[in-house]
Amino acid sequence: MTVATLEAPTGPAIDPITFEVVRNKLAAITEEQAITLKSVSGSPVVTEATDFNNGLYLADGSIVTMGPQVIFHTGTMSSVIRSIIRDFSKNPGINPGDMFILNDPYRGAIHQPDVSIVAPIFIGGRHVAWAGSCAHQLDVGGMRFGSWSFGATEIQQEAMLLPGIKLVDGGELREDLWQMIMGMTRLPQVLGLDLKAMIAANNVAAKRLTELMERYGAETVEAIMAAEIDATERQ
Repeated sequence: MTVATLEAPTGPAIDPITFEVVRNKLAAITEEQAITLKSVSGSPVVTEATDFNNGLYLADGSIVTMGPQVIFHTGTMSSVIRSIIRDFSKNPGINPGDMFILNDPYRGAIHQPDVSIVAPIFIGGRHVAWAGSCAHQLDVGGMRFGSWSFGATEIQQEAMLLPGIKLVDGGELREDLWQMIMGMTRLPQVLGLDLKAMIAANNVAAKRLTELMERYGAETVEAIMAAEIDATERQ
């Protein structure tokens, strides 16, 4: 893609070489997210079927990057993030080191087995982006093993409903919520490892994006992220 010099919203012009370096680094971060998720996960749904995806998002939930795996997972995480912003910005709040878990179809998920964990990313105390991971889970409770509850007559019978609870609070895993979730699945070892794989993937993405913004400046990287979205819309 040929890119002309871009004007950052509140900073100097971005030269084309910097634009290309940052653009490709953003894609590399998402690829490293996927490598981390597959390396930690013990579920064949992730390691063999690759029924997952990762992505980076603007602070408002707009998609910046996505992996080549199951594309609709990345799209739904945009809705997941916007639901969390809408419902939980004030209470319990969105702060550095937090991560939220959601599988509610009425709040952005496709169905309950597709579990998303999303993490806000802060630079200098300012919320600049999100990292997200989503993967299909082998069992998230409900009336039938595998959470394929074809006989259900109401959503509560299908599987557990996670509306976007703060599973990681300031970098610490909440043990009370963790044990609650593990108690509602028939496969706690598999689900638990997958959730920790998604947490690890988000930690890697947050670390890499922070390093990128510290090197090139947060405003420059944010401008390039916005320009990527604009270029995609034009194409």
